[in-house]
Amino acid sequence: MPARSAADVRQRGGVCQLGSAFKVYGWAIIACLHPKCGVPSVWRALILFAMKAAIQALTSRIAPPVCVLCGGPGQIGDEVWGLDLCEHCEAACPADDAAETLPSGEPVRALFLFRPPVDRLIVQLKFRLDPAPSRVLAMLLARRLRAEPLRPPPCLIPMPLHPRRLRERGFNQCELIGRQLGRRLGLRVCTDLLERRRHTRAQSDLAAAARTANVAGAFGLRPGVGLRDGVALPRRVALLDDVITTGNTLSEAARVLREAGVAHLEAWACARTPQDARG
Repeated sequence: MPARSAADVRQRGGVCQLGSAFKVYGWAIIACLHPKCGVPSVWRALILFAMKAAIQALTSRIAPPVCVLCGGPGQIGDEVWGLDLCEHCEAACPADDAAETLPSGEPVRALFLFRPPVDRLIVQLKFRLDPAPSRVLAMLLARRLRAEPLRPPPCLIPMPLHPRRLRERGFNQCELIGRQLGRRLGLRVCTDLLERRRHTRAQSDLAAAARTANVAGAFGLRPGVGLRDGVALPRRVALLDDVITTGNTLSEAARVLREAGVAHLEAWACARTPQDARG
């Protein structure tokens, strides 16, 4: 075994001392943040702020955010790992400020209009097997929902895919977005309540008049879910889809949930197709 040089010994000793210091200061900070430690809430808030700033400074050097649209530098923002979307590309995404409802009457909250460059984010996620846009969309949608005065439902249901479509794609893009969104908003993400029972043609391939018939009877409750089976559904639920066009798919899923006893439903989406582009 080769002998270690004096520089190696000093380096290893320095790393060990640094690690020991992190442990000592880490436990000291944790002790200060404990509710029973007697530290005023103002000081706890300052400690948390300083910890977040230090972690952000470290992560921005290890893995700085990169814009998923143009490849330029992303934004640090409020997230530890930053936002993988630059300010210029975010400003170019058209916000959806319209107050709309589904054909079945449920309110819709959409983040963007489905126009460039938002369409590139969705296509990159769904058809190029790139999960990075899911984190970007979840972060921006969470920011939008936090700014609204209405309290969100405690349960979030991502729109399910048919098993055949899931095998083709390899993942459910709504579930990817939903899990990250639920973590940021403190919501329960339920993927075990609703299922897609019938494989249908893509709604984007159909005229508006044919889309209602295309999704009729496409959804149902999973086995064991429902009042008759002993598993009650939440009273307030948000359905999450990536893109809303006519809203027929979400309306059919909402019908199934309402018939099962859900009292309040609303629809969330990353993007909504404008009226002049629905065909």
